[in-house]
Amino acid sequence: MPTRAPSSLSPAASRRAAYALALIATALWTALAWGKYHSFLYTDFDLALFAQAAHGVLHGSFFTSIRGMHWLGDHSSLVLIPLSPLTALMPPALALLAAQCAALALGALPVHAYALKRTGDAVLALGCALIWLLLPALSWQAMFEFHPETLAAPALLAAWVAIDARRPRAALAWMAFALLAKEDVALVALGMAACALLPPRTRQSALALGLAALACVSLAVSFAWLKPAFGGGADYGMLYRDLGATPREVAVHLLSDPLGALTRLFATPGHAVDSALKLRFWHQMLLPLAYLSVLAPFALLPAAPVFAEHLLAWRPEQHSIYYQYTALTLPFVMLAGVDGLAQLRAWQPRAAATGAGFALLLAVLAQTQFGALGELAHAGGEPGLGGLAPEATWADPRSRALAGDRARMLAALPARGDVAASFVFLSHLAARDSVHALHHITGGTYTFSRKSYTMPSDLRGLVCDYSWDDQLAFASTDARRRLARCIAVNALQPAALGSEMITYTRGARDTVELLHAVDATRGIGSVAVDPALVFLGGTPAALFVAQGRALELRLRWQRVTPSDTSYCAELALREAGGDDVLEQPHLVGHAPSPPALWKQDQGYEESVRLMVPDNVKPGAYDLLVRFGRITGAAYVAAADARGQELPAVTLARIAVTPAR
Repeated sequence: MPTRAPSSLSPAASRRAAYALALIATALWTALAWGKYHSFLYTDFDLALFAQAAHGVLHGSFFTSIRGMHWLGDHSSLVLIPLSPLTALMPPALALLAAQCAALALGALPVHAYALKRTGDAVLALGCALIWLLLPALSWQAMFEFHPETLAAPALLAAWVAIDARRPRAALAWMAFALLAKEDVALVALGMAACALLPPRTRQSALALGLAALACVSLAVSFAWLKPAFGGGADYGMLYRDLGATPREVAVHLLSDPLGALTRLFATPGHAVDSALKLRFWHQMLLPLAYLSVLAPFALLPAAPVFAEHLLAWRPEQHSIYYQYTALTLPFVMLAGVDGLAQLRAWQPRAAATGAGFALLLAVLAQTQFGALGELAHAGGEPGLGGLAPEATWADPRSRALAGDRARMLAALPARGDVAASFVFLSHLAARDSVHALHHITGGTYTFSRKSYTMPSDLRGLVCDYSWDDQLAFASTDARRRLARCIAVNALQPAALGSEMITYTRGARDTVELLHAVDATRGIGSVAVDPALVFLGGTPAALFVAQGRALELRLRWQRVTPSDTSYCAELALREAGGDDVLEQPHLVGHAPSPPALWKQDQGYEESVRLMVPDNVKPGAYDLLVRFGRITGAAYVAAADARGQELPAVTLARIAVTPAR
């Protein structure tokens, strides 16, 4: 153990300060996460399915309708069982978010303890605890949905500290808890068992055997019992389709070319964009620690199997810090960084303080540049690097305006009975027993599975939201046909219309008219979008709209030839200088009524709402409509016979008035 140099801060005071920092981070992250929830910024379904799973435990059920399967047969997240009482105190999603934020923040305490032991300096130890809380990858874990493996992070840190302190009982207890989070924690446990046998930790054979035994029990419970007994058809082997069609083929591929496998941790052959993503991933993981982890990489060994698990997969999301995939690796990057700082101190004591200060500065800068608390949350992703679009942390004016519409759509659902919903609504419905994820209905299969999803036939309500970009992946004509069939099978009628949102209920007393037949009269504003579809014109219901309100429009169309294309009309407000201040994509016909289902040569008029956020300044604007189609989950502008983009059509001059 290093000899402690005189310090202006005592170890006890440093420890109290670390506790205070952890409490502050817990409060800050929880406030931000709850703000995201109330702003409908959770746009995936992980938070919802785990919240419903934890809530269901209190009612004796291990089935989650959102995932469509027994959740223990998907991931072995037994840690949800002790968490379930929290869902009786508050909405399930809020309970899990608070638990996640607290767990990640409490990781600062074992980091502090380890740094104090390795460096013998209370100030450096406190600095390491602060760096942990500032790591960009950690902030994304706190802000991106909820995932049980994030709860393993502080336990893994504590287990490593216990191994280093030669406290086997504590190490085994912390590892037992971590293994409750997810089945791949067992890979980390095996890595830590190997490290316990190596000289840098002074051989602890009994402890290594205990860790390995815990890992083997966990793997047996997951793969010999829970998955065979309760599995719902999820096939995560699909993540490695570039390496082989079966687990055996993947293993043979990797073993026959170990150098190639190692190379894939940093680059993907034939994929320049994904290679850039992987290099960026390593940079963003190591930069906030000033690359100190490279000086003493021993602590990285337990994380090696999990690094391989994610970096060998084909999905670009797993090659990014924006998601939960760093939960089991980041603790060891931090521990290696502490070891690197200790190594630096052994070489040159004064250099350690400089290195720690530099790392702290880099952590702050990294957080502002690519952390969840920085400006990237507003950027809408990075098209140059795989088009990754992390969830926003802060609600921008458009999100705030849409939140009111989304709350109104939820309120229109029946209080009881089966419902189906788009991603943005699911976490708010997690306390209900039977909620179907709409993407399963429109996609026709379960998530990460080839198993067909059975069309529900007892829905009392359905709410869909196509106002955000990711939903375009489920906007193909086939997907919209399945949605239309679901609405018909369940005898649902439109009860509320929002900005690219619709709520349907069975037996609605007051229905909303979405689409009706009109004369196919072509006027001056008519445009042939392509040989199959003609825009007949459109009009606003009023020539003014208040900030934060929606402008109601009528758009008219005619399908002239058969087509399976999913068309999109982009609505925009343009100021006098020629710049757009607002753009909103609209699926022609709304989500369940693609032109492919219309009668040929019949004219149709649809009702549309254009949401005007409160950041659009009062004044006069031109209301425009542009034309395009959905191809490969992306918007492509419509073009004429010469390949030139079709010009926008001006519908009216609109006055935006101050908010009421």
